Amino acid sequence: MHLVRTTWIPALLTLAACSNSPRTLEEIGVSVRVPTPLCCTVGTAGVAGTIELTNESQSDDVSLSVSAPAGVSINSPAFTPTDPRRGSVVVPAGSTVSLEVFVATCPDPDFASVSIFGINEAVEHIDMLVKDPPPDDTLPDLLVPVNVTALESIRNVFDLGFATGPSAWVAGSDGFTQVDLTTGSIVTQTGADSVQFDKFNDPSGIFGVAPLRYESGGTTEEGIFTYGSSSGTFQPLLAAGWANFVQLAFQQGVSDASYLIGKSGGHQIIVSHGGVSSFHYDEVAGSWTRTILANSVAGGALSTVARERADERLAVTDGMPGALYLLTGDDPAVTPTKIADLENGPRLIRAAGRLAVVSNHDSDSLTLIRWELDGTVEVLGSCAVGDGPLGIDVRLVPQGIAIVSTGQNDNTYTITVVDPTTLVVVSKITKPVPTGLTGPAYASWFNDTQIMIAGNTSNNVALVNVSTELDGDA
Repeated sequence: MHLVRTTWIPALLTLAACSNSPRTLEEIGVSVRVPTPLCCTVGTAGVAGTIELTNESQSDDVSLSVSAPAGVSINSPAFTPTDPRRGSVVVPAGSTVSLEVFVATCPDPDFASVSIFGINEAVEHIDMLVKDPPPDDTLPDLLVPVNVTALESIRNVFDLGFATGPSAWVAGSDGFTQVDLTTGSIVTQTGADSVQFDKFNDPSGIFGVAPLRYESGGTTEEGIFTYGSSSGTFQPLLAAGWANFVQLAFQQGVSDASYLIGKSGGHQIIVSHGGVSSFHYDEVAGSWTRTILANSVAGGALSTVARERADERLAVTDGMPGALYLLTGDDPAVTPTKIADLENGPRLIRAAGRLAVVSNHDSDSLTLIRWELDGTVEVLGSCAVGDGPLGIDVRLVPQGIAIVSTGQNDNTYTITVVDPTTLVVVSKITKPVPTGLTGPAYASWFNDTQIMIAGNTSNNVALVNVSTELDGDA
């Protein structure tokens, strides 16, 4: 394992492996080196090593935003004693800045990483744009019938539950279930009382399901957050199996739950319920909890995205037209700032890198939004997609920023690729969904070349390879 693992966002410096391999951040002229290996033994405390950041460009405007997980601290003047896990470090042209990394208790290497984001003021704020070749995790295409009706959301975040391989969680009008994408079968779950079942029943009707996991040191907490028109609930996964009780987290209707951008591990979701809240694991209290971020958004927040590295969120409201709002700070009483009107019937907002995207169900389009690291927000315009786009997902892939959207009314999906620097659409391909799947509601990226689609009216799930569409080939 290389110590410095690079993804589009962010670069991850894993604290458990040793390597001096550099990764050059070509877009902003910064290299990351580890002259003192970032090594530590799980369970020990002390100095984990030194990160060396070198600005090889001619610009004095290069800075890096650095954040670390719980139990890890950074020795830098830019990091305050009250929050030694994150800060911004300016690196003048031709110079090097060293950051010492300390650990209270060396965490699990799979969930302990220091995230580095690059900024170059001279060419506007841009994220680090380097990527190692993705692992070969491609699976055969498949179409799987499920035991849930009127499917809505589909999520593939990490292994959770009782699947033996990669899996997807899907939700519908009468409950939610887990699909093993290797075997194409419904996963049998086990309750804490040893009772086995293949479906979580919820007759109240739900829109979505979001797996959650918190890991730090020897602590692991897992569960499932589900949401719908009447409530948002959390069901924990215990060592013996799924708990027999559900924690009622929201007593009002919840329309969306999105993961933090730039944060792996799935430990926190941003929940839209007219207002906006966070649902996350509280390290101090030792429990899952809710924090209100905005008491209300004019028109009611329908969908929201948030960045882990900045205290800001973008929310959309329904309407003819809908609207886009910016939420900043941690005071829920502060009135969100309206940025612009959108097109008709917005449904979801998702983001990756500097790009946020809104699906406009009633306008058959996507709205593209420039969202810089300094908080600058600009609506760039829209592009036509299939009829009735509902669920969308955005991912940084080797070809650029890739968007998958569904055409719920014409049984299509569209792959749109946007240049990550100019934010200009470079390709857009619309194709029919696989035969046998109808009413595609939500779609989600499974990896860099495959998507998952939930059939709302056919009650099945498809895994589809979209390599040719990503390359702009019909």
